[in-house]
Amino acid sequence: MNKSIMKEYNIINELNSKLCSFNDTKNDLHADEWNFIVGSSEFTLYHSGNMLLLGNQGDFFNELNISPDIIVKLILLNLFPKCPTSSTIREHSDFTLILFTYMQRHGIVKVSQNDLVDIFSYFIMHKVVRNMTDKSDVQIVRRLTPRSWANCYFLPTIIQRITHILHMYDIEFSSVSSMTESKGKKHLKDAIKSVSIGELTYNDWKSGKSFNNLTLDYGRHYVEFLQDFYNENYPIALALNYVDSIREDILSRAGYKVHKNTVPMIYGLLTQVNVRENPHLKTFDRKKIDFLEKEIKQEYIRFIHPILKRNFILKDASVREIAQQIGIDTKNERYHHNADIERLRNILYFLTDDEDYPELSNVVKNSNFDTSIQELEEIIARMSARVPAPELPTSSYIKQFVGEYFERNSSRDVLNFIRKVQKAGQTCIMAFTGWRRSEFGFPVSSISSKLNHDVLDQYALPYRHNIHWHIFKTQRGTSLDREITQRTYELIRSMTNFHCPLEHEPAIYSETYNIKQDPTSKNVSSNKMADACNANWYNFAQHYKPFKVLNEISLFNELRNKVPLSESEAILFKSLSAHQHSEEWSYVINNPLLSEVKKRIEEELPVVSFMQTRTDISVKKGALEQYQRYLQNKKHHLDVRVLKIYEEHLPSAIKDRIAQSSIKELREINKELTHFLYSECLYPTPHAFRHMWAEAVFRRFDGDAGWMIRSNFKHISESMWVAYIANKTDVNIHQQLKVNIASSLMKNWLRNKGVKTSGKYHTFLKRLFKNTSITSFQAADSLIDKISETDVISVKANPWGYCINRFTTTSFAKCAEDGEAKPRNAKPDLCLGCINFMTDKTNVDYIIEQSWQHIDLLRSDYVRDIPKPLVDTSISFVSNAKKRISELSPNHKILEEYNQALQTQIT
Repeated sequence: MNKSIMKEYNIINELNSKLCSFNDTKNDLHADEWNFIVGSSEFTLYHSGNMLLLGNQGDFFNELNISPDIIVKLILLNLFPKCPTSSTIREHSDFTLILFTYMQRHGIVKVSQNDLVDIFSYFIMHKVVRNMTDKSDVQIVRRLTPRSWANCYFLPTIIQRITHILHMYDIEFSSVSSMTESKGKKHLKDAIKSVSIGELTYNDWKSGKSFNNLTLDYGRHYVEFLQDFYNENYPIALALNYVDSIREDILSRAGYKVHKNTVPMIYGLLTQVNVRENPHLKTFDRKKIDFLEKEIKQEYIRFIHPILKRNFILKDASVREIAQQIGIDTKNERYHHNADIERLRNILYFLTDDEDYPELSNVVKNSNFDTSIQELEEIIARMSARVPAPELPTSSYIKQFVGEYFERNSSRDVLNFIRKVQKAGQTCIMAFTGWRRSEFGFPVSSISSKLNHDVLDQYALPYRHNIHWHIFKTQRGTSLDREITQRTYELIRSMTNFHCPLEHEPAIYSETYNIKQDPTSKNVSSNKMADACNANWYNFAQHYKPFKVLNEISLFNELRNKVPLSESEAILFKSLSAHQHSEEWSYVINNPLLSEVKKRIEEELPVVSFMQTRTDISVKKGALEQYQRYLQNKKHHLDVRVLKIYEEHLPSAIKDRIAQSSIKELREINKELTHFLYSECLYPTPHAFRHMWAEAVFRRFDGDAGWMIRSNFKHISESMWVAYIANKTDVNIHQQLKVNIASSLMKNWLRNKGVKTSGKYHTFLKRLFKNTSITSFQAADSLIDKISETDVISVKANPWGYCINRFTTTSFAKCAEDGEAKPRNAKPDLCLGCINFMTDKTNVDYIIEQSWQHIDLLRSDYVRDIPKPLVDTSISFVSNAKKRISELSPNHKILEEYNQALQTQIT
């Protein structure tokens, strides 16, 4: 008998006896399913995933000449304790499958210590997905959020244990048999550093602190909502805040003092509530209330009206109208028109701001358009007169934004609304800077503006803005200058209006009431920003406009297929029909990922809301003790919503522990609940926004990234990016960033079915998915992850599209030198026809802007006198631009310009 066959035969006999010893259920070693009795229930372990290894055997299994299925089962039966829990079974099974998948993808025959960080990182960021309707469909896919420590506690010793197990059967697996647990923990710490891009320590991770990536594809929708919410409600919140700040003075005018009844009366009158019907105010003089109502309204309007006028002037439509009045041709498609519009908009901002900006008159004077400060001020005054005086906000308007899933304090709606708006602004600043949460205590005095001398963007952006402040983590508190964008500067300036800080006080949040801590300190900043980032998550789930449009589309489709319709349904259907060709509906229909985002956020909202609810709130206080009583079939007072969360999300082993635990043991279990309830959810955290910032910089020219990213990140400078990656010299960290970006780009391409995309890399993706047998999105995601990890060298974002440099094509790149692509030398002339290039509709305008110089050269009367290489470059550019844009927009009017320019060279 063949030696390897004999070896496998002996192994099988031994494993059969091991399998039978676990419990009373009968299991077949060769079966795809094993059943275990765990506590009071049965758990099934599926082995169909082992077929992944069989269909793609690597050198490790080839050398052994033993079935991968047997090797995996051998390892598991020796890893499992005598009475394994369901979580232990699942964790060890998933790890073993993910481990061998990683080894095959990277050609590893024998694991060394140098491989451990990458193996641990891979496990933390991947999961096994099983299709329960087709159990043969098993995929290893990239996770949106990393695993929690509770699901990775075994990693420091697992490789050593597997090494020993296989060594017992004379199978050489790795060279780490003598590795200590502390050394394994060191490798795990390095893995955490890698997957968190250097932002989270091992101890923080172990203690259950934030390890949520959120990702740009999900998180950008939250930031878009916050930006809209802040912009729309900032004037209202600021005016309400102002009236609240002078409430004592207003009350004194009516002959009242600040009192437990008079303060709610102020808030009621501010939101058009008929306070006269309030039983607590029945003894109050009606005339005084009328007078108070009048005073409040006058103060509110007096304060908010100038803000609304300024906002109106800075709107895109108003800026374009002013541009036309001063002679800018807004229909001109060439670059200087766009730069003129942006410069004018920024000049209007500086003119209407209270701050003094150096040499503003020269900025206006040195513009391409002919105007003066006096002319602009006269235009502003005329146009501002169109803005009518507003009404007070209604109570129902305020209430819709102050609710929470589990808690709500209706007596302070006005104050809660103000705080919601402030926290939306703070979160946007966090998202637009990419700073750590400890770095936002900067005072007003740290902000400076100076003339922009950078020739690349000094025309559109006359001023650059810096914040000189501490970087606590990497610079040990040293103060450095860090640049912020124009939009971020404007946001910070608006935030200061809420509390009018002194020079030394924090700019974007009010002083803390804890007099023992400096309000600008890293601890206060960390707490303030962590509190701010999730304050509007419930509002996002309830009020994000694209989510509402998805509901409308769903209702429209439901009514369209219903016969007959009632009278009210017919009216509703007619109303919805009027929107089906609107821009809002078109946006939602053309963004297939949006439905997935909405579904996931709504499904996870109860859990996320519960975990973010304060422990002193009644619904959460003593919840675990009440759940224990429920499990013990005793009378309990647990909120039904919390009961549902516990029942649906806690594993049976934890439920058994809860039922049998003492009060002291329950406290320990309570600390573990975060891992079981929260770890798989998406939710906003400061770390998540820092990760998103890095991805947003890479994808700032990407159509799929959305308007918020393109508008707020297009002016991210090299200095801002260098500041972000400072001290991130670890190769693993840069590898993680690259994999994240490449994976997101390709997955979005797939979900959009390649629509609105062009370029040779786009062609590569079309051929790849056409010629590859893929049965599910999970299988496609798995393939994409494999390409991102093993074939993509780098990803570079440019205004004209993406350079996705691959090992298999790098020598063919247009920018290649000595057989290797040099993406840093990227320019449209090279990229448009390159094998590594991909672009989409949102890049068209930039390609057109760059086209004019080539079109003008080819149309020139002196073209025959121009050196041939220059002419050939222009012909190549125009030909490639024509090809790319015709694929994206076949009827674009620029195509005729290209045809005419090329025709001149033929004739």
